[in-house]
Amino acid sequence: MVETQHEVIRRIVTDLGIWGEGREMSHKFILSPEVYPFTEDEYSQLKTIGQSLYVVMQGMSQIVAFSEDQRIAKGRVWDIIRRVTKIGIPRYHRRLQVQFPEQYPILFKVDMLRSEGKFWIVELDGVNTHGFGYTVLLNSIRDALTSRASRRLTGIAATIVRHMREHWREEELFCFVSGNSRFYDPYYRLLMRELEHSGISTTYCGEWWAEHGEKLKEWHHVALQFPIFRGGSDLQKIFTERCEHGDLVFLIPPKTFMGSKAVFALLKNSVGDENVEAVLRQYIGGDSLDTLRSFMPATYLVYPEGERAVTNALREREGVNWVLKQAISSGMKGTKLSLNIAPDAFPYWQPHQTILQEELENDPLALTFYDEEGNMRIGTWFARFTAHFHFDELADMDVTARQDKLVHGASDCLMFGATLP
Repeated sequence: MVETQHEVIRRIVTDLGIWGEGREMSHKFILSPEVYPFTEDEYSQLKTIGQSLYVVMQGMSQIVAFSEDQRIAKGRVWDIIRRVTKIGIPRYHRRLQVQFPEQYPILFKVDMLRSEGKFWIVELDGVNTHGFGYTVLLNSIRDALTSRASRRLTGIAATIVRHMREHWREEELFCFVSGNSRFYDPYYRLLMRELEHSGISTTYCGEWWAEHGEKLKEWHHVALQFPIFRGGSDLQKIFTERCEHGDLVFLIPPKTFMGSKAVFALLKNSVGDENVEAVLRQYIGGDSLDTLRSFMPATYLVYPEGERAVTNALREREGVNWVLKQAISSGMKGTKLSLNIAPDAFPYWQPHQTILQEELENDPLALTFYDEEGNMRIGTWFARFTAHFHFDELADMDVTARQDKLVHGASDCLMFGATLP
């Protein structure tokens, strides 16, 4: 008997281990036959974003490294930069992120929404690897549903394989996942299996495994990412020391500021701080900063010195709705939508911990999905587009959609891949 599309998708999700071992409820999402077909104009926008992002974040890495030397980096602006780039970041990561300024993540995640046909960047994240395995799953579903003639992006797994072969041909890739990322265990396992199938030797380990102390060996030299541990940990010390000595390198370096929403606000500089602007221009050459900003909505960092500027900006744009975000948070935690904040009221704000971002009208999409009985339905959904850039090139893309405008991965979301024009 020929499988229906619904049966094909369910089989892939189960066979790849996402819904195995009783995880169908804990890792639930709504199955959909959708594959997003990018237009030429959309693909052009994404390429432009990737090229400017690479230049901007390289410059930001240099700024963060320079800011650590307080004998030279003195004054109000450098004090702001130091505080902003350390918000919510574990103490040991603060040390690590200012070292090796030339290191850059081989994959950089950019979350976007589409408003009036244009992509708008709402978050930048050069440290989060949680979504890497999602792309393997969604690309497998996409490939089963689309013609072989459809143009596809390289993909995260293939990008890692290519990088390992070019730079670490004789090395094994080590992936250690901390306990606070345990939910993503099946997705990391899926990614590691895909790399193994492509000829890359890997070792995978979770902090919750009793034998995890045996897994980090002297000969492990290349790791996927630096785990963020909660509280004190002997492993934290081991990872930190090996990183500082250059004995352990990361495909995604521990530069946590690259995922900070406060740094996003600093780069956008919507308040027009001339001194901040001068520092940014000194380290970020060409027109890359202006280009990237053209895809970023107005975003304000809340800090005591800038309170008057933010208040004035709110007065000038009275009636605009704002999104309130914590500087460092996972998913949509700490996010409040559709706030029409009175200019003189600061009910939620904490200095340096919070940003305000202009709320854009997310273009609704008519998308098909399967209900609990496997019947195809159609409805109105709002999408978040997640692009993964390999340096300045678009490597992969996935789409998450909800019928609520607070779009994030959840049991009531759709997730699907994309094809190129």
